[in-house]
Amino acid sequence: MATQLLIVHGYSDGSTSFTALGDFLVAQGLYGPSQVHYLDYSSMDDEATFRDFADKLDADYRTRFAGERIDVVCHSTGSLVVRGWLALHEGRSRRRGLNEPCPVDRLL
Repeated sequence: MATQLLIVHGYSDGSTSFTALGDFLVAQGLYGPSQVHYLDYSSMDDEATFRDFADKLDADYRTRFAGERIDVVCHSTGSLVVRGWLALHEGRSRRRGLNEPCPVDRLL
């Protein structure tokens, strides 16, 4: 299990809906309070694409986790955002010749 957790919300929602889940996982001793992170993206933006959301997740990942493998919990449309990000990450890694490992340890 990775030491950091990212929770990704679904369509027309926000991270505040999942703070109880983060608190529960902390209370169970799975992660510390500083190890639970949330991603917010504008799922209701009609002009945005999954590529836009995946790019935002990639930028947030690099800023917050600096290449560390993480666990991810996602809900509904959040899972499509994460899948898009993983495909984007793999493709960029391959094009750069870096062979970076998958950034996600466990995905739920």
